Amino acid sequence: ELVDRYEGPAETPARNLPAEAAYFLGNLFAAAKRTDQADAAYELALTYDPQHAWSLNNLGYSLLERGGDVGRASELLERAHASLPSEASITDSLGWLRYKQALIDDERDANGVIAKRGAVSLLQEAAMTDRGRSAPTILNHLADPLWVAGRAEEARRYWQLSEQLVARLL
Repeated sequence: ELVDRYEGPAETPARNLPAEAAYFLGNLFAAAKRTDQADAAYELALTYDPQHAWSLNNLGYSLLERGGDVGRASELLERAHASLPSEASITDSLGWLRYKQALIDDERDANGVIAKRGAVSLLQEAAMTDRGRSAPTILNHLADPLWVAGRAEEARRYWQLSEQLVARLL
């Protein structure tokens, strides 16, 4: 009965108490730099709710950052983004994946239609949200593919904005 009444955070599409509890535990482990336990908790959340967007995102990002299975990280991050496409942090994770895959600009088909979004467009989208404008990591992530794309002035501006935000937080 408690699971049926649980509302969960408004931005979480799936309202599944065991999945939310495992996700919360994963975040506690991640904050304590206990990455293996965090990943295990996110995996547990996904056994309760295979579409738990935040667990998909956090596990995918963790795998990506630790040099783990990039194919699995890609699958997890794609699913997270499909579930919560307007969430800046999830869009950032997918954009960072594209950067790590060296997909800097959008891939277009023979008709010029975007077939796969690249790092720059995804990270710009994340950075233009209210959350993104105040998130040093998102701004810093955007600067890297801009630099690779030859847009050095923009890259420097985003690195500076990121540093300024970090300085204000300290």
